[in-house]
Amino acid sequence: MAVMGDGFAVQCFGCRKTFSSKGLRCCSATCERNYLDRQETLATMATLGMERLYVRRKCRVCPGEIPRWTGIGKKRRQVPITRVTCSPKCQKKLRMASDAQNAILTNEGGQKCP
Repeated sequence: MAVMGDGFAVQCFGCRKTFSSKGLRCCSATCERNYLDRQETLATMATLGMERLYVRRKCRVCPGEIPRWTGIGKKRRQVPITRVTCSPKCQKKLRMASDAQNAILTNEGGQKCP
């Protein structure tokens, strides 16, 4: 866990934003209330045998979620199902990691094999 301010950097269970926590799971009372309401709704749906209509996909790089829509106004479009990262920053990290892996596999590092 990363230290942030006078607590630890934790992702809020209610709004998914990072905040400095001293042991709390939500950043405010409103987020805590929304989180508990959501948990109650999911429990009720499970007892009735219902499933969620849309489950958010997880980013391959970070613990974030891939948004369902992108853009504003007339430029608003649904995110393609083939997208595996949540942002251009994560996409760059994934590309750099795969480039490094390919360099190791193809021995582009300049090292000679024994």
